Amino acid sequence: MRLSAMLSMAVPYREITGQAVLAEELGFSGLASAHIAGRDAFATLAALATIAERVALTTTVVPIYTRSPASMAQTAATI
Repeated sequence: MRLSAMLSMAVPYREITGQAVLAEELGFSGLASAHIAGRDAFATLAALATIAERVALTTTVVPIYTRSPASMAQTAATI
């Protein structure tokens, strides 16, 4: 069975990275990030991509009204 975890965005980034490491150690297959509490989901995932080795990184809710279609495409292609 594959399980994913939703990251808590109401904590400092150093704790979010700790959550990612713990989720990998516990065997989760994915981590999800939301655009919430003033945090950009894509920036969070980009930071986690530098430390996450085995989990899939996904978004939950990302507001598209603040980004152009080209910006969304570039962001998706970059991450």
